[in-house]
Amino acid sequence: MRYEQRFHIGDRIERLHDRPPRERVVQDVEVPIERCADFLGWFLDTVPIQPIWLCPLRLRGHSGWPLYPIRPQETYVNVGFWSTVPRNQTRKLTLSEILEILTGGQLPLRFTAYDGSSAGPPDAPLGLELRTPRGTYYLATGRGDLGLARAYIAGDLEVHGVHPGDPYELLRALAGDLVFKLPPPRVMATIIRSIGLENLRPIAPPAQEGPPRWRRVAGGTAAQQDPGCRGHPPPLRRVEYLL
Repeated sequence: MRYEQRFHIGDRIERLHDRPPRERVVQDVEVPIERCADFLGWFLDTVPIQPIWLCPLRLRGHSGWPLYPIRPQETYVNVGFWSTVPRNQTRKLTLSEILEILTGGQLPLRFTAYDGSSAGPPDAPLGLELRTPRGTYYLATGRGDLGLARAYIAGDLEVHGVHPGDPYELLRALAGDLVFKLPPPRVMATIIRSIGLENLRPIAPPAQEGPPRWRRVAGGTAAQQDPGCRGHPPPLRRVEYLL
């Protein structure tokens, strides 16, 4: 394996046969035992990888596992599959795939997008629906909670599981459970190419958004528009102020 990673022997052999390079797939997933048969049926029909590793498991204690959610006292099946697949260098990532990369696959809610993709637990009580490319721009350039707020008040982001006029339960879930991670440069370049530079061109913030704090301070109106707000408020407070 060390020599393969250093000299790319497998890719050289593929080039000799006029075939594209191959990408290694090393993956384990935990599936509730009652859903394992359905998952395997879908996997064998969709993913051309065999053999498959199957191993039942259950947490010993009563607390959850910090890496990803596994409920105590429930039986899961670890499904492992390892192989190589042709590397597709031209396919663009879907918006849901991009979000999963940026969050490390730890989505606390259901996410759907206008490109038809989705991510997150299908039975999650809370959900977000990205409706327009403009919302993609707000999310990509708004630095987390600010981008969420801009997309929401502009009507580009629809919430599910909460009342549209009172989305704070969902926002609190995002503030507490959603952590964005910076991917490697090569992956980041793929993300930018997939989103498209046309969706990253500067556009005006929603009309409902007030001027930034530095501008209010310069105009002498900070105390009137944001009373008692000194320093930098926590992210959730910034979102609530925007809404």
